[in-house]
Amino acid sequence: MRILIVAAVVVLALSGLADLYVNSTAAFHPARHLEYVVEQGDTLWAIAARFGPPQLDPRAYIHQIRKLNGLASANIHPGQVLRLPIR
Repeated sequence: MRILIVAAVVVLALSGLADLYVNSTAAFHPARHLEYVVEQGDTLWAIAARFGPPQLDPRAYIHQIRKLNGLASANIHPGQVLRLPIR
């Protein structure tokens, strides 16, 4: 009986770790994105207005862009390649 309980605890722990791994990698590597090359005069706000879902606040889409690309600030420059989330 004791072995059965220990085995159940181990199975639950491993399934919890697997779920944690899947959810953490999905947050940083969306299955779908497009690549956009920044042009002269582009801003994250303009990119969010152009490519973001219409029902989503542009600030939320900018946050997603920054997180996906590891941007510490909203500064972007021409020629930079940004991954834009698609949902």
